Amino acid sequence: MMMPRGRRRGLAVDRHNMKNRAAFLVGCMAGCLLSSAFYIWWSGRLMMTSERYPVGTNGISSYLQPSAGFFSHSADRAWTLASELRNKKRLLVVVLTGRSRLNDTLTTLRETWASPSLGSYDSGVDYAIFVAGEGPSIPRVYWLRHMHDYNLKNGGNLRQVFNVLRYLRSSYVRHYHWFLLASENTYVALKDVEEMLGRLDPSKPVYMGRFASTDRDVMARLHLLPTEYFCEWGPGIVLSNAALVSVAEHLDSCKQHAGMFGSSTNTSHGLKLGRGDVELGRCFSRRVGIQCTSSHEAQSYFVSDPDGYSRSPERLWYSSQFQNLLTLYPVTEFQHMLALHQFVQTRSLQSQAQRLALTQNLSNQICKQVTSEFAAPLTEPDARYCRMRSSNNCTPLSTPVESDVVLDEMPPIFKAMNRYEVVAWSYMTPRGVYQSTTIVPVYAAGGELREEINFILNKVISTVNLREATEWIVWRFISCHLRYSGTRGREYVLDVILEEKRERRRKRRRWRVLRPHGPGLVLHEDSGEGVLTKTVNIIVPISRVGSRFNEFLLNYERQVLLENQNAALILVVFGSEVESVNHTITLYQARHPDADFTVVTGEGSFTRSVGLDTGMSHIEDSELAFICDVDMTFDASFLDRCRLNTVQGSRVYYPEFFKYYDMDYVYRFKRRPAELGIKREHGHWASYSYGMACMYKSDYLASGGFDTGITGWGGEDVDLFERVLKTGIEVLKAPDPSLRHRYHEKTCSLSLSREQFINCISSRNEGLADRMQLAEYVYYLEDKCGIKDRPLWS
Repeated sequence: MMMPRGRRRGLAVDRHNMKNRAAFLVGCMAGCLLSSAFYIWWSGRLMMTSERYPVGTNGISSYLQPSAGFFSHSADRAWTLASELRNKKRLLVVVLTGRSRLNDTLTTLRETWASPSLGSYDSGVDYAIFVAGEGPSIPRVYWLRHMHDYNLKNGGNLRQVFNVLRYLRSSYVRHYHWFLLASENTYVALKDVEEMLGRLDPSKPVYMGRFASTDRDVMARLHLLPTEYFCEWGPGIVLSNAALVSVAEHLDSCKQHAGMFGSSTNTSHGLKLGRGDVELGRCFSRRVGIQCTSSHEAQSYFVSDPDGYSRSPERLWYSSQFQNLLTLYPVTEFQHMLALHQFVQTRSLQSQAQRLALTQNLSNQICKQVTSEFAAPLTEPDARYCRMRSSNNCTPLSTPVESDVVLDEMPPIFKAMNRYEVVAWSYMTPRGVYQSTTIVPVYAAGGELREEINFILNKVISTVNLREATEWIVWRFISCHLRYSGTRGREYVLDVILEEKRERRRKRRRWRVLRPHGPGLVLHEDSGEGVLTKTVNIIVPISRVGSRFNEFLLNYERQVLLENQNAALILVVFGSEVESVNHTITLYQARHPDADFTVVTGEGSFTRSVGLDTGMSHIEDSELAFICDVDMTFDASFLDRCRLNTVQGSRVYYPEFFKYYDMDYVYRFKRRPAELGIKREHGHWASYSYGMACMYKSDYLASGGFDTGITGWGGEDVDLFERVLKTGIEVLKAPDPSLRHRYHEKTCSLSLSREQFINCISSRNEGLADRMQLAEYVYYLEDKCGIKDRPLWS
């Protein structure tokens, strides 16, 4: 059946309309897609990349000359961003600045750490400068539209930081392994940063910088959990390629949730927190699942110096605070930036010289092992590196290497003619500093002194590593003797335990270091071979046997015999107590068959000088002696210091002992503690005493020994001390916390000479109590006797 014409025409119209509708729908969909793409593209244009800009406009021409390094511009080189980044490079340094400070920023970077000699488009580092505001097109300069200079304070606000990261993700992430975000006031040690990043894996998310250490109140105001660490913007933030990709996916959601936390600009302990770095840290923590590095090592790399300590040349060059810096913030003056640049370049030069010397030492060691059979065919150029003189000997290379550490013997010391001219030493351990010249017997080692010791150790370790062609680190710091001499400078005697990085083997080392007035160090290492196993002959004169003698033997058994210390005890006994002493020693000998005891009978009545001289006569000239008293207590660590601090023919050791007060008097009105320590209320350093000494017998004989004509109490020790000084032998006199004197009552005989009697009374008064405790007792008597308003002598 044939369809009417009108019906067929209507059907054709319907089909035509359907085609139009389909085309309309397709057009709408395409328009939506194009609009969305345009919207996304326009959002990304918050930061406009610069293009070519003619020389001489707006006063920026000086930075566009060919000599301007990476800011240079050539008219015949129409480079594009794509051609610049065709090869993936290691690092992109991103610097944020303001429009009003752009000229100064460009000058500072060009003349210091971003100079052409340190980085260019052909090296592994590129630079990008982001500027708040709008301006002309300049190579490598990108403008942050609708943002003003004030937003850059405290490290940039949330919008700036997130927009910069978004732009880096869209335009740069395919071309760089690492990204360093820094402020205009940040100095960057670029070579060191490259070297550090070269050891890390950019495919893993790394969010690194100086973590902001804030208290709980600030953390609560910032709505941060106690375990959430964020990196401060000032010293710089390092992001790996993987970290940038990971956080970029969450920037929009992090930005939306940032508003609920309110303002995050706070000040605590001089730390200024901007919203940008806080919210970035929060985004990394809650979205990516990583925190800012919180290690102490990272704190020493990314240095914050709000107090401007780096402006002082003394602190910059000699403080350990800046020895490992990779970045430093803030640096607001051009001269300060130049000083930092000189410091870093000098440090780099010294490091290269050390590597050269290390290679030289390795070459020399190999050279000594090469036989003449293989060395003979060497040509003249090759022979320069290994000149054989015999079958197993070669001339070491002599490459001049500049160093501020001189390996040499110590310069001559000042020869003191009496005890008043001797400069006392202080003794330092990780627990504190023991100093006899202060009222407080021990105080914590911190601040500048700790930095000083760390600096000395770093210098010494670097020098030792060069000399031994290996890499040692300080495994444990044992102790340090130190003093200041007006003619020589600062002197140190360091005892440390080193650990070799590869094989993990350890060794103990002792160094004598002189830091003279001026730059540089003088280093001398004591051999120490066999010293710690040397026998110490402890000589003790005995006048009568009692509780003091029994307490001495008990301490000797605990600290020497049970600790298997290599020591010998020589007792010089006067009077009728010889049999009693022999019986007691026999009991100890039975318990310790390997112990070395010697009992000698002293001639005549008790005289300390005679007893000690008699004990010295029972040892050989090459043996080490410790002149001691029966009231002393010591431990094994003291015997080690006695061995180390005494050098035959060169140095004797006079330890200053800690003298306890009369505890019955001190704790007359309060409870006595179970153990006594080195505290002001317990005792004082007997810096006035010269009775204890470690010396070799040969040095004792060279000084003339004790004057046996001095009888009674005191005087013989001072006489021997001044005799030792006249021989020219160095005296190391320092507090020793392991050597302590137990209190005992002292009787001053009227038969003593006037000088001896005065000294005896003074020593008796010194050992009673501290002046504060004596004052408390005087006030107690005044109140009890009712004489508070009138003098005691009235």
